[in-house]
Amino acid sequence: MNSQRGATAIEFALIASIFLMLVIGMLECARLMMQINTVAAVSQILARSASVCDVKKINVASVLNQFMPGLPAELLSVDYLPSGCDTTNCQWVQVKTQIGIPLNSLNPFFSSSLNWPALIFTLPRESLSHSASDSMNPVCSW
Repeated sequence: MNSQRGATAIEFALIASIFLMLVIGMLECARLMMQINTVAAVSQILARSASVCDVKKINVASVLNQFMPGLPAELLSVDYLPSGCDTTNCQWVQVKTQIGIPLNSLNPFFSSSLNWPALIFTLPRESLSHSASDSMNPVCSW
């Protein structure tokens, strides 16, 4: 009977450590997925803003910092297609995310990092102007 005294504590320590690693792994995966989803949402907002606001007047840094402070503005790029167009002949607005920016893990046990996926949002041009009938477009007030 005396040989079984610490068995419960050892079994609990083994099971609790595995359970804790699983919980931390799930939280870390959820955090990384939230970051990717937020960048996708910001890209969509930016594409919508670029399709209705003045060409080349979108401040990518302010839009990105409003939703995800601390990320570089170089993460997103806004392109008007065809290349070199102006408000009269642009047909598409395209927002791209850079590939290769690392998503660093907060888990101290695993120091691996993932990379941002490539996200491309293309919308047809709309007004490409900040005003409609002498009223300021609220989307263009970034």
